[in-house]
Amino acid sequence: MMDKRGIQALAISGIFFVFQFVLVHFHEPWADEIHAWEITRCSHSLGELFYITRYEGHPKLWFIMLYFLQKVTTSYVAMQYLHVFIAACAVFVFCFFSPFSTIKNILFCAGYFFSYEYSIISRNYTIEVLLLFWAAGIYTKYGDKRLWLLSLLFFLLYQTNVFAIIIGAPFWGYVLLNSLNKKNYKSFIGPSVIVLAGIIFSTITTLPPPDNFTAPWNTYFDVHNLAKVISTGYTAYIPIPRVSNKFWYYNLLDALPHHIIIEDFLTLALLFLVTVLFRNNKKLLLLFYAGTIGEWLFFYFKYFGYIRHHGHLFLLFALCYWLYSSQSKIRQGTTMWYRMGKWVNKYAITTILISQVLASCVANIFDVFYPFSNSEPVAKYIKSQSLDKLPLLGDGDFSAAGIAGILHEDIYYMRPAKWGKYILPDQNWGPFIKFGQARLLTEANKIMTEKKSDVIVILSYPFKDTNLDNWKLLKTFGGSIDEEDYYVYKVGYTPQDAASLNNIAELLIAKGRFEDAIKVLYSALGQNPHYGVAYMNLADCFNNGMHDYTKALSMVDSAIKYSPQDYRMPFNKGAILFNMGERKKGIDEFKEAAKLAQQKGQVYATISQCYQVMGDSENAKLYRAKAAN
Repeated sequence: MMDKRGIQALAISGIFFVFQFVLVHFHEPWADEIHAWEITRCSHSLGELFYITRYEGHPKLWFIMLYFLQKVTTSYVAMQYLHVFIAACAVFVFCFFSPFSTIKNILFCAGYFFSYEYSIISRNYTIEVLLLFWAAGIYTKYGDKRLWLLSLLFFLLYQTNVFAIIIGAPFWGYVLLNSLNKKNYKSFIGPSVIVLAGIIFSTITTLPPPDNFTAPWNTYFDVHNLAKVISTGYTAYIPIPRVSNKFWYYNLLDALPHHIIIEDFLTLALLFLVTVLFRNNKKLLLLFYAGTIGEWLFFYFKYFGYIRHHGHLFLLFALCYWLYSSQSKIRQGTTMWYRMGKWVNKYAITTILISQVLASCVANIFDVFYPFSNSEPVAKYIKSQSLDKLPLLGDGDFSAAGIAGILHEDIYYMRPAKWGKYILPDQNWGPFIKFGQARLLTEANKIMTEKKSDVIVILSYPFKDTNLDNWKLLKTFGGSIDEEDYYVYKVGYTPQDAASLNNIAELLIAKGRFEDAIKVLYSALGQNPHYGVAYMNLADCFNNGMHDYTKALSMVDSAIKYSPQDYRMPFNKGAILFNMGERKKGIDEFKEAAKLAQQKGQVYATISQCYQVMGDSENAKLYRAKAAN
């Protein structure tokens, strides 16, 4: 029969599951959640899954679980249910094995990370919570008598994420320091090999190929960056957010001037209190600071991250506080340090846990009343309006991938110019590609021409060119918590001949956007290689915009070749030659233009100005008179 502790743990985890099961129905999954689901859905074998996820920068345990879940159902909601169930299991394990009082168990499990960040949001972190405290429970209950089970839990723990390794490696070191001796060292060899194999296997399956998108290592010293990293201690322990629908990105103190300095001082104060509490257990202090500094080093040198990453600092503290409270004897005393440690244990820890509960309440309330992401609302809108029957185009890539995953439909990612239900975050990923409005128009026109139909364009920013009548804004989706907001456009198909593209380019030239215009003009020439006006406009771009006179001359020569009767061609060539310093040749070309022009006044006026620049006042006066006539 289950003892009182087990019944209590079952009751708390059961209530937790009911609440989380209800709340998760209000949570719209964001791109990271859907991305993991969709890449596993598109994997037809474990080998393919490992290949597709090679760029993800995560170990594979979460992906494998989703892979087998999709053998049962293809609904992404099942992923959310599974995640909530794992979170409830973590709560059961925590409450069953923990050395804390019932009240503290409830405060821990109702806190921000347990009941929101690592529960409502479906990522690989909740598996880490389950395995971390399961391992802690086995160790504190059985010591070195369950080493094989303990090593297996550590192996699985390392397959969740890199932060679990940063916590788990010193945790195993703590186990060795406390339990290893001359009599039992042989019993640790096999389990230690398994633990080491877990780290190696996780590393091999996590390191992405060389052409990955991940941030480079930060090898330079920066005081501001260091201060930001240290501030994560406070924001992880006291994660009370700004009371708004943007709570996910901002701590309550972030609104203060010099908030990083304030948070740094509060972090140091918290570290001091923790040190006072653990002062009599040097091995525990070593575990705590090894893990804390390890996480900070990762934040500084590799990836600063967000609250979901910084929360591992709090998980580490919870683990160390668990191990501290599990000691059979906590040294008594009457010194100032003893009284301070007792105060920390009674009041400071309770304050931290209450702040965690308050943060959870804010997060869950706003998640109920505001969309966490607009990926799901957009996907439902597209489905309800039968817009998924048209080609779907998206930019930026990762946000669009969330919609593609929910619809389970291919989207054309305009930056890498690829179709897909998910993205491979390599160097072709959106942020690495220069992408302007001209490229946006070119890609949309290309797909419309290929498909010979209207297209739906989903953008994470508004389309600003109001001169194009065929772009119609259907609906705007804003106000999301994680800022995944969208603008959905329907672009009407009209046959895009060279003349239409040239008109678009001329609008861009008028706005001084020469580089974008050049791309569009080359597209026009791709449809009609003999289109003289496009060559003329290219010459204009290279002459006035890029100041590349050699290319400008080449383009204008092509313009003259294909449009020999158009006076603008020799006129532009004259302007280019004059700008290059070939003034006499330039004027000769202007005179050729005058022969072709029906209205010669503008050409004569230009010739007059050229002679004026050259100091030839007689000819300047002559052509000024011709212009007047």
